[in-house]
Amino acid sequence: MHTLQVKAEIIGDLAFMVSDDRADALDDLGVRLGYYGSMLGPARWVSAAAAALSSRTVAEVWRDGVGLRQELAGLRPVSEPRNFVPEAGAGTRVSFDLDNAYFRQGIAANLASLDLHGPHCSDVAGPGQVTLVDLRDRGNPTTSLYR
Repeated sequence: MHTLQVKAEIIGDLAFMVSDDRADALDDLGVRLGYYGSMLGPARWVSAAAAALSSRTVAEVWRDGVGLRQELAGLRPVSEPRNFVPEAGAGTRVSFDLDNAYFRQGIAANLASLDLHGPHCSDVAGPGQVTLVDLRDRGNPTTSLYR
């Protein structure tokens, strides 16, 4: 499918989390490690790029009752993947604390105007969607839906 069910949550000026319904780092043989032994491989290159600019990243992957969590500093693992009790179904969740040495300002405020497909996307829209939730104003969170 062209798109998945994706949810991104901005939890601070330099912190966000992205979840989707794909557990590509797990297969029938176990965990498939990617860059530098992390759970972020080529299928997760965008997450790997964000991790490279982060002071701390936590990747979680789950499927069929098996969940693995790994902490990274930049793109380098701080630990091996460790078991955790996952939610139902399958998915990947990656949280990022962006390194303030790279980012002097926080995440953009005008999120409703984002074009997630861009001008060069010619694929037919799939059944998926991206939900973007800005939780920085705890009393007034905003939600934007993209298809």
